[in-house]
Amino acid sequence: MKKIKDILYDTNDILVALLILFLAVLIILSRVNAIMAYPEKVIAASAGKGGSIHVAEPSEPSESGDTASQEEGQSVESDSPELYSVYIAYDQPLSKVAKTFVDLGFFDTTGEFTAALTARGADKKVKAGNFIIPENATTDELINIITKSGQ
Repeated sequence: MKKIKDILYDTNDILVALLILFLAVLIILSRVNAIMAYPEKVIAASAGKGGSIHVAEPSEPSESGDTASQEEGQSVESDSPELYSVYIAYDQPLSKVAKTFVDLGFFDTTGEFTAALTARGADKKVKAGNFIIPENATTDELINIITKSGQ
């Protein structure tokens, strides 16, 4: 009788562990879907305000060695300035951040971007996150946006 009781308890423990694991997977999958839907929500919110937004994607060197802007987005014609959604990863080097802003046309060179950050003492203060930047943002406005926590 004792062996049957032990088997029943062991099986019950395994079933409870599997149930907890299944619930954890469901919760994680539901949040991944919400995170993946975020760009569409930003675009829809911007379109509702009468503006336009472009999602900036990191550019990769082409086979010939030169790079092209990998900018993509849906726009709605309006008098308000276009908005750029720029994502800066936690471990992204400053050179790649600079390249993103050069590709978007905010700076002419990556050196100009890093010099502007250094001159304002913000080269160590760039935060990770998703930032919405107006097309007509000044250098000071852009630096203020990316040195605050992501939106």
